[in-house]
Amino acid sequence: MRIFRKYKSNIHEKGFVHRDFHSGNILKGDGFDALITDLGLSRPADQDQKDNTIHGVLPYVAPEVLMKNKYTEKSDIYSLGMICYEVIAGIPPFHDVPHQAHLAFDIIKGLRPKFKIKVPKKIHEMIYEWWLDLDVPNFDSEFYKQYDEADTDKHDLTDLQESTNNQLVYTTHVQAVYRSRVLDIPSSMLCDDEGM
Repeated sequence: MRIFRKYKSNIHEKGFVHRDFHSGNILKGDGFDALITDLGLSRPADQDQKDNTIHGVLPYVAPEVLMKNKYTEKSDIYSLGMICYEVIAGIPPFHDVPHQAHLAFDIIKGLRPKFKIKVPKKIHEMIYEWWLDLDVPNFDSEFYKQYDEADTDKHDLTDLQESTNNQLVYTTHVQAVYRSRVLDIPSSMLCDDEGM
């Protein structure tokens, strides 16, 4: 998947962090390329934030950022993990709950979206190899054959893929917000009796 490779070379290797990375900031490029957009909040990684304001789409914001710590490359990688979840699961993270301070607190305490499948630890290398098989294309590769079969066959739909006009159908909570905004996390929620 070239998105990750380009991301590392074009943002992190230049010493920047995105600070607002979510699926709404990814556009389809040529072929199988994806483009990362909305760099308005990007800053050099070593630049301190002028205030403690947190911007973003709550499910994609790293727990340490929600705790008002500095944005880092690791914070962006957390966001990439949520994007990977969305791609694999076919639904945005935490689509069925309000995106309010209580969700932020739960994320800080360790809440993550649940996968019904095992995701290999070396997913980046696997996806990159798959991308190469499709980009070239390598008609003889096992992945290309499976991709072609999946693209042409009609399969039974999973519980997450009830289809209407080839679009995924799921219910999003009315207070789930998938646009960037200022996230107001009360400081009182960041401290509990365990010293968090």
